Order: sequence, then structure tokens, then C-alpha cells
Amino acid sequence: MKAQVCAPLGELRPGPGVTIFHGSTCDNQSSEFSEHVRMPFELPHRWNTVQLVDKELEKTKIKSFSELASILCRINPNCIKDDFDMLERVILSLDAEKKYKNSKKSVEFYRHTFPFIVKSAVALKRVIRQRIPILKQKMNHCLFFDQEQILSLLANAFLGTFPYPRNSELTHFTLQHLFSRPCCIFRKKEHKLRSILNYFFRASNRSSKSSLKGVVSFQRRYLAPEKIPVWSNCSSTLSKLIIDNHGSLQRNGKGKLRVDFANKFLGYKTLKNGCGQEEVLFCTHPELIVSVLFTESMLDNEAVTITGAERFNRSFGEGDSFLYRGSHSDVTKFDSWGRRLNEIVAIDPIKFDPGAGLSQYSTNLIERELTKAYCGFMLNEYSNANGPIATGNWGSNTFCSDHQLKSLIQWIAASACNRELFYFTEANHRLLSFHLIAASLEKFTVAKLYRYLTHFQYSLEIDKNTNSRYNPTFTLFHWLRERLNRNTNHVVHNIE
Repeated sequence: MKAQVCAPLGELRPGPGVTIFHGSTCDNQSSEFSEHVRMPFELPHRWNTVQLVDKELEKTKIKSFSELASILCRINPNCIKDDFDMLERVILSLDAEKKYKNSKKSVEFYRHTFPFIVKSAVALKRVIRQRIPILKQKMNHCLFFDQEQILSLLANAFLGTFPYPRNSELTHFTLQHLFSRPCCIFRKKEHKLRSILNYFFRASNRSSKSSLKGVVSFQRRYLAPEKIPVWSNCSSTLSKLIIDNHGSLQRNGKGKLRVDFANKFLGYKTLKNGCGQEEVLFCTHPELIVSVLFTESMLDNEAVTITGAERFNRSFGEGDSFLYRGSHSDVTKFDSWGRRLNEIVAIDPIKFDPGAGLSQYSTNLIERELTKAYCGFMLNEYSNANGPIATGNWGSNTFCSDHQLKSLIQWIAASACNRELFYFTEANHRLLSFHLIAASLEKFTVAKLYRYLTHFQYSLEIDKNTNSRYNPTFTLFHWLRERLNRNTNHVVHNIE
């Protein structure tokens, strides 16, 4: 199917703020980088083994998991066969999928998909002809890769060929942590791994290399302290807010700037035990995982925007309920730079301990979250999504955030950027009254709502021995309604 292309963005050229790895402009190494990714071929013995395995698989196809495990142990001598018990289970389970009933999908993996993974890994030196810079803290820079290059990077992560990074702000880029199965996270790992394997199945069955020429960009954004808004002086009126209690960010955020509720080590838990919103997003869009390779942990005034990743998988739920639900056909249009119009911004919230939730209402922590969201939402020259933002319960689950507070913080940040906000509550019971309190605030400016959240000190008016996150009778919305009634002549709707 011919790619649908949207309005041109202008010529894409390498320069101080951008490195291009694909096409005729790829040989552009900048002096601004002090550190680069350590590549698999910097470990000659391991790299020579991968090349030898590739040649062997051209002549002799493997037929069993035992042979597969033996090859993986040859490539990565630190592994033993028992490290691959989850991988074995997932490969065997392929034959039980209804889609492949009466067929041997596992045989296809051994004979076709795994040799394809090895060959894609060996292609690394051919498809990426310059060193990959590390997107370091306090840096504004954008990297452009095509899908074939990303495939080669992920294939090497599957084989475990990347060296451990010397940089403590990076995570080891390997998928092999998913191959074993500790009992406590059995189901999460199984469905993550099924998502990854389906990505390789899909890539190996593409009809031509041209179908892997889509482009994905990874942009690190740093907001200098002097550019952070003075929230108490911001006169912008609160922007349009659309609240959806029935849809979901994953299903209904298409065409908007979608928010990734990130870890400060971007994507790191996808390769480990996590299975929250970010990890599910990285499983449905496996090309996002490449960001782990070259992105240092984010500071409070930083965000990462990824544009163009293809969605390969369907899923259901998060955490213990997460399920891989099969392939997804992504028919998203392309921009003139070859990227799918699928833009995701990663912003990491503060993580609170369950018993220390009151601290999140302090002015300095509210301002930290405002700065983080503003950095992610502001417009930039490499962006397509200059329209609405799609978000939801940022800081949910293990981050122990008050969803009511986070919803207002995101609304303020979007308003400061003059962008509409689509908020998917995911039927969270604490946000069922959001539309009512929002209607009472629609004439507010950014500065006015900011002052309500910081100057009146909601946290001082509740029992300091009670974590308000679990207090059902005196929520932030309840308090805000009372404060509005006290300071205005109109009566706010009852939101109980």
C-alpha cells in the first residue's frame, strides 16, 4: 500500500541540533558529542561469533530449542541454557495460538525468524555507518533512524551483543532479561516477550526492504531554567479541555501528542519487570525500545519526544492484567520526512512513597511537575503534533500520585503552551467529577489556578496523619470546590 504523506515540513538537514543516520545525508558527525554508544563490534570475539553463526545458519537450519539455546550461549558466554526457559515456553506456545492452529509457528521461528534476527544483527556495520551519540543530560538534540536500522539495533539486543555501558546514566541494552521466568513476574514477561517476537515475525515477513524505510526520530529536549515560565505571572486562559471517561489513551490518542508516563530512565523497565503504561506502550511499539540505548536519565526540566514509531501489536490491560492480543496493522499517514504521524512524549513524574503523599502538594514539587509537563508539551521544530495533547493518569500506580492534582497540573502546562488537552480518565473513580470542577475553572488563567494550588495549601487543611491519596471524603476537588465557593459569589456544582 502506498504511504500517505502529509504536508511538507521543509528540508531535513544534519546540523548542530540533529543527526541523521539514514539516506545520503547520513555521514554527518558533529563535534558537540563527548560520548558515544559502545557498539557490539567493539567486542571482537563476540562479534566474530555472531558473523560465524550467520554463515552457519545460511547452510544449516536449526530445528529445536536446544540448538537455539546453544547458539545464544555461544554468542553470550555469560548465559546458561536455564536462562532461556521463558523464551522456550513462548516459542512453544506459538503453535497453540488460534491464528496458527494446525500449523507449526515454532518451526517457522527456528527456520526463518531466528536466522533473520541474526542476519539483521550482522547488518549493523552496513546500515549504521557512523557512531551513535549519547543523548546526554542538558542536551537539545534529535536523532533520525530508519526502520531497518532500528531493526538491526533490536536484533543485537535480542542476541545480547551490546556491551554494558560505562555511563551510569544509561541502562544495558539487552532483551535477554525477558528470556528467563522468575515466578513472581511470570505472566508479565511472557506477554512482553510475545510482543517482541511478533515484531520480529512481522519484520521478517515484510514483502520488501522498502517497507522498512519508515523513519523514527528521538529528540531530547532540555528547558533552560531561565525559560521556565513564571507560573504566578502567566496570563494565558486555561485551554480547551476534553474529558473522556470511556475511551483510552492507547486506543483513542491517535493523531495527538500522546503522553508516555515514563521512568526517568526511559523505557528501562520494559527490559526488566515493569508493566505499567510506559512498558505497555513500548511493547505495542517495539521500536521505542531503541531509546534505551542512547538516552541518559532525564532531569527535572527534560523530556524526550519520539516520532514515527510503528504500532505492531495489540494489547489489553496493564500490570498483572497485561496481555498480548496479537498483531496490529498500522495505517497511520507519513510526514514528508518519512515518519508516521505518531508522536509520543516521555515525561517522568515524581515517585512518592505510599505514606508520604502529602508532600506532593508543596509548591516546589507542584512546580517541578509543571516544568516537566511544560517541557514535554511545548512546540518544537521537529514536531508534527502541534495540535491537541492526549494524556491521562500520569503518575498512577507505583508513583502514588494524586490523579486530581496531576490532571490540573497537566491542564495548566498545556494551557501555557496554548494547546488543547484530551484527558482519558480510564474510569478512575477520583476523576468522575473532573468535568464539573473543570467547568467551574474554565474562565481561570494559568496564574489563577496555579495560585489556588500553591497559595491556599490544601495539604494544610487535611489531617496530616492521613495520606490524602486514600482519603475518600476530602479530596482536592472537594477542597477546591469549597475554596471557590468561599472566594466567589457563585456556587460551584456539587461534585460529590
